[in-house]
Amino acid sequence: LPETTPEIPGFEIAALTIPAMEIGGDLYDFIPLEKNRWGFVIADVSGKGASAALYMALCRTHIHACGEDNADPAEAIRQANRLIYADGRSSMFITVFYAVLDPREMTFSSVNAGHNPPILIRGEPPVAQVVEGKGIALGVIEEIQTNTLTLSLHHGDIIVLYTDGITEAFNERDEYYGEERM
Repeated sequence: LPETTPEIPGFEIAALTIPAMEIGGDLYDFIPLEKNRWGFVIADVSGKGASAALYMALCRTHIHACGEDNADPAEAIRQANRLIYADGRSSMFITVFYAVLDPREMTFSSVNAGHNPPILIRGEPPVAQVVEGKGIALGVIEEIQTNTLTLSLHHGDIIVLYTDGITEAFNERDEYYGEERM
C-alpha cells in the first residue's frame, strides 16, 4: 500500500485499510499519470491471509503497469485482466474499481470490474448516490467487456471508494452493517 496519498491541488485525498488478519487481499493505490492526472485503484482479492496478499501483489503490479500505459481506464483494466488471467494458476480472482482523475478537466473516469460501486456525495443538502456500472472480476475469464464512465466533478463533491470489508462487517451484537447503512 502507498505510504502517502498524492497531493493534488484543489482535492483532498484520504485512505485507510484495516486488514481482517495480519495481512490481507485488499488494496488501494495511486498511479501518477501524464498531464497531472492520477489513477485511483481499490481492489479486493478473493480469500484472506498470505495467499491473498501475494496474489494482490501480482495483480497490483499488472494494474499499475497497465494504468500507466493506457489513458482509457476500460482499456487499462482489459489489459490487466489478460495478464492476471494468464498468471492465474489458482482459483483466485480480484474485484477492481479503477478511475482516472483529471483535476484540470474536473473529471473522474472509471471502470468497475466486479467491485463495490463508489458513492458520490453531492449538493446542499448532501445527497448520496451510487455510481452505477459493474463488470466481471479480473482473472475469471480471458476477455472482459468494460466501459469507461466519466463523471463531471463539482467543487465540494465527495467520492467514497470502499471494499466489502465495510459493508459485510458485523458489530458485537452480530448485526450486519450492509450497503444501505454505508
